Amino acid sequence: MKRLLVFLFLGSLLACQNKDTGPNLPTSDALYRSWQLTQVLSNGQPVALDPTPTVVTFPRDGSFRGALPNDGRWCCEPVAFIGSDTSIQFIWDTSSPTCALVKCRASVFTPDVAWQITTLNDTTLALTSATTTLTFAPVR
Repeated sequence: MKRLLVFLFLGSLLACQNKDTGPNLPTSDALYRSWQLTQVLSNGQPVALDPTPTVVTFPRDGSFRGALPNDGRWCCEPVAFIGSDTSIQFIWDTSSPTCALVKCRASVFTPDVAWQITTLNDTTLALTSATTTLTFAPVR
């Protein structure tokens, strides 16, 4: 019952957010689908991926959820994204008292960073920030 109440509370908070679907979101149709993280490079060197596949979906409304609310990783992922056709920035929910109690390992989706879209087509999404590159393949 407690989980249900927390889920409903968080859902209502997210539903009340005013999302601008205008110039603050990329226009390329290729982005708006589900993607699976296939490679992380840091300083040009591969980083071991979590054995649990990281699958993310970019909805057209700018919301973002890499994990489900009943998944322990839910608090450790961004809740939204903004950007343009050349960059994306992930937005984190820093106001959730529930998530403040969860210990998260470092997420690949670094907050407060403008990720450059270096590749976006039907087969690949690559995001680069400083010395890190994330490469995704579409989920079919």
